[in-house]
Amino acid sequence: MNKLTIAVVIVAIVAIIGIALVYMFSQTGPKYDLKGKKILIVIFAGYNDVEYSTTKSYLAKCGAEVTVLAMHKGVGTKYDIYIGDVKDVNELAEQYDAVVFIGGPGVYSRVVGEIKDGSVEKAAEIAIAFHNKGKLVAAICAAPGILAKAGIIKGVKVTCYGNPTLVNIIKASGAYFTGQQVVKDKNIITASGPNVAKDFAEEIAKTLSGKT
Repeated sequence: MNKLTIAVVIVAIVAIIGIALVYMFSQTGPKYDLKGKKILIVIFAGYNDVEYSTTKSYLAKCGAEVTVLAMHKGVGTKYDIYIGDVKDVNELAEQYDAVVFIGGPGVYSRVVGEIKDGSVEKAAEIAIAFHNKGKLVAAICAAPGILAKAGIIKGVKVTCYGNPTLVNIIKASGAYFTGQQVVKDKNIITASGPNVAKDFAEEIAKTLSGKT
């Protein structure tokens, strides 16, 4: 067997091992087990689909029961609960282990006051209810602005979409803006945007699984 043949065989073996490893890792399940956990995802009209679909899909793959609450009927996707049908947000906080607020331009417009329809204030009530019961509260992109409006992040390290207006709202609430991609402080998880949606979802799963 000449050197060329030996080299070809070695390359082939390495390729086969590589393919086998990729297959093996692709068959393994999520790192975190969320069976028995119930998570409420809140979306607005004009939500970011990458943040929504990535977070929802990952948490569901971990075994969580994911319920979608729409702040507007015209959100553009299927949802389970419409906020207009919720009589008491405290009941939501009792039923679910965590609430996750998805961001996007529709959330940003409402947080900064360009659109005033009362939805941010109602979402803030949900955040307060979960926070008061010690449940996990998570928000990504512009949605940390909801937590600022709720008054639950004073003295808490958070992040958000890096728009100066939004950042000023966060700081004015007494929170410590870190500028990091994903931040967990106490029972609050925040993230900067769709590019870190997977990391955001993983941090939520890690916290709910108890592997903190």
